[in-house]
Amino acid sequence: MDKLVDYIKWVGSLDFEKYPFREADALVLCVISYFDLKPVFDPDKHELPAPRVKDCLGMIEKGEARLCITGGDMGNTEIFEAAAKSVRFGNLFMTDYVDILRQDPALQYASVTFHDDLSDNGKFSFIAYRGTDNTIAGWKEDFMISFTQTQAQQMAASYAEEMIMKKEYAGQDRKWYIAGHSKGGNQALYAACCLSDKAWDKVERVYLLDGPGLCREVMDLSLVDRIDPKTTRIIPEFDIIGKLFEPKITDTRIIHSSRKGLEQHSLASWMVDHGDLSDVERNDPRARWINESFDAWIENIAPADRQIFIDEFFGSMLEGGMDNLDEMKPDTLRAAILNFRGKSETSKKTLNELTGRAIFGEDLDQLKTSDKRFKGIWNWIRYSRLAHSIALIAGGIAILLMSDSILDVVAFLLVVSIALLQTVLTFRFLKRNHWDLEAGKDRMLLMIILIALVVILIIKEDAMFLLGSLIAGVLFLIGSYSTGIKAFRQRHRPFYRTLYILECIFCAIFGLSFLVIPRATVYAYSLSIGTCAFADGLIRLVYILVKHLTARETI
Repeated sequence: MDKLVDYIKWVGSLDFEKYPFREADALVLCVISYFDLKPVFDPDKHELPAPRVKDCLGMIEKGEARLCITGGDMGNTEIFEAAAKSVRFGNLFMTDYVDILRQDPALQYASVTFHDDLSDNGKFSFIAYRGTDNTIAGWKEDFMISFTQTQAQQMAASYAEEMIMKKEYAGQDRKWYIAGHSKGGNQALYAACCLSDKAWDKVERVYLLDGPGLCREVMDLSLVDRIDPKTTRIIPEFDIIGKLFEPKITDTRIIHSSRKGLEQHSLASWMVDHGDLSDVERNDPRARWINESFDAWIENIAPADRQIFIDEFFGSMLEGGMDNLDEMKPDTLRAAILNFRGKSETSKKTLNELTGRAIFGEDLDQLKTSDKRFKGIWNWIRYSRLAHSIALIAGGIAILLMSDSILDVVAFLLVVSIALLQTVLTFRFLKRNHWDLEAGKDRMLLMIILIALVVILIIKEDAMFLLGSLIAGVLFLIGSYSTGIKAFRQRHRPFYRTLYILECIFCAIFGLSFLVIPRATVYAYSLSIGTCAFADGLIRLVYILVKHLTARETI
């Protein structure tokens, strides 16, 4: 099997008369559409009616070919250069290049049309839609298809209709191809569904290259049935993107990739065998749980809530100073997280739902049903200041009673609980999938690792202490950060502001200490923590009682 670049070198000397258009050609042209083509569309830089692909060679060799793609190059520039040097692709004309990027409202759209000939002798034209680039606007628009028809989809539909129905192509026996990769595949699907009957009659084939489908809440899916006979859908083995709102296309191909996991989404990794794409029988089952989790999440979240979550999630990233993924650094990511913490309860609930689906899958519904009985109790524990006081007092007493072995106990109970939970979830998953060991391979590996960790904690001297020290240190440092945020918010409550500041300081001291202390000093530190927790809870409790009694006397 060969890579896509090898295919170009193999057929590069053959034009489309000698070697007719093939599926692999659609991949090559979609790769080219990912590059910023504005420099070659400058009228001062070419004399022909339209630039050819070979006119891009200069900017490639100078290193000026900007790749507008998420996830790095992965061989795309090599494909672009090989295509520009070849007779087959280099002589293709490019026209009607559109490239628009806007943050508010989010819009990332690019398309270009390739022609074998601009005269009446032209045999085919190929419309290519660019997929997602690395901008926040582009990624936000990807998620917007879950609750609305996007402006990029509408632009794609108008573009295809206008190109195919242009006067200069009227009366020609020209074959039209429509294609796109990733989000571009979604736009190609949308555009094909919206074409008029007259324009659709001129379309030879539509290629959907690992692109999401259409959300049934915002689009009539019966339109897909109309275009099905002329449509080919191509996805890699480990497929995530193409399974989102998965379009029901009869001619669906699964392709072998040279990469692993999510990197198989890259067109540069798709394999070719003797001029044809290299098929495999089925998708990698390890991607199934991701697809099932997202499908279940979508089904349980109303479109209006999806919109709120997506607006606030990506809005937090922009507010944190990120316009594209290259700007995702510790400081901007931290700012984005802080911004999101202040967003609506709807967004937080939606994020919790997505996290729960990823961890528990279908079991989450059963857990939710069981949890309704205890919801009142949980809300009281979570929001009641009295509950917090009682918890601190009880926790302080527990720490004082087992102060010499607290780290060992914490580490052991935590790891055993996680191992038991993973074991139960793994067997439930295997049972639902008819004991398909290949599908559950990753879950089984994680289960074995956790069980092995429990065994190591039991037989390896000081293993529990070391793990417990790390866990305790991290938890206290997280607690310091959390109480610091709470102190900042309690501007109008001096008592709790002071209390949170003290808790922040003590948590920071204990957190840093547990990361470096020897076993011999654990007893002393545990006594200090137990005493502080007990005193903190007692002070809170006394304050609550005093406030309650004062309120009663006032009444």
